[in-house]
Amino acid sequence: MLYFDLEFYVPKEERIREGRSLIVNPNKKKHKLLGGTFFSKTYDSKISKKPNFKQLWLWNYDNNEMKLLEDIYTLFKNEWKKSQNDKKWILGKPASELLVCGIGVSWFDLQALYCRSSRYNIDKPDQLYDMYFKCKHIELSNVTSFLFPEEKYIYPKTAKEIMNRMNIQGEKDSSKNVWEMYDNRDFNSIENRTTQELEAILDIYRKLQYKIVSKKYKS
Repeated sequence: MLYFDLEFYVPKEERIREGRSLIVNPNKKKHKLLGGTFFSKTYDSKISKKPNFKQLWLWNYDNNEMKLLEDIYTLFKNEWKKSQNDKKWILGKPASELLVCGIGVSWFDLQALYCRSSRYNIDKPDQLYDMYFKCKHIELSNVTSFLFPEEKYIYPKTAKEIMNRMNIQGEKDSSKNVWEMYDNRDFNSIENRTTQELEAILDIYRKLQYKIVSKKYKS
């Protein structure tokens, strides 16, 4: 299993909301990947209180986005191998695909990695598709909908909404603040912020797993 949280950058002149909540577009040349924080585990291994995170950031690659994407691609390739070697069976069938977990992984992060990797020709399009789009994913913004019984519509929840409902501490501000941090070359704050976000994701996952296994569906 791979849990991760990515950060992107949008230049000042393009920070315009055009009727959509998501401003960043990975197909735009100047909207670049800053990097992210990653955590890997097998299905049966427990998440420790101090997980061993892996961080990959643009400023550690001399601002070479292509090299950053190559290392993320290699990371995913290794995670695929781990999943296949884990030989886990779920509901009577082999769980051989890489399982990823996060908030936005299914509707942004994986697509963004594909788009940016395609731009730099990290691999052939069919190989990139297999790497990123054939993952199984636990999309926490969707999975947590059952925690909001007062809402009659099933609608994706934000990280802030989920964390408030589950009483989880951590970063709840907009990712737009990351753009300002990057403009100010405050790289440590970006790294610390993303680490806290991934810690919150792990906490959400742990609490959800407990609720489901113990059949305690109310928050």
